Amino acid sequence: MSQTKEQIFNNVYTILVEECGAPDGSYRQSFVHYHTEERPEWHSKTTEWRFGGKLRFGGKFWVREGYGEGFTVNCYNEDATLELLEIIEKTNEKLAGLFELYKEVQNGKGAVV
Repeated sequence: MSQTKEQIFNNVYTILVEECGAPDGSYRQSFVHYHTEERPEWHSKTTEWRFGGKLRFGGKFWVREGYGEGFTVNCYNEDATLELLEIIEKTNEKLAGLFELYKEVQNGKGAVV
């Protein structure tokens, strides 16, 4: 079953809330809007979104297309603890499947918002 970009990024944000403690509510709406709005061709294919949560101030979600592509989260190196690295690893594993859906939508194989 194909999904829209809006559904994919809603699902991404659910993972950020559940795994990383990202704030919900209007933050979700802003996140989804930012990642689904049309951008000019020259715009960077890499975007970042600071959400904080358990990953502290440096907690960011990344969309990388092209080299090293994927959906990932990370935190500042100085904040990294074993606990946070485990959260990051688990989150990135969950995000990997959603990135595959996202690529299908980007390549015209799924529904697009």
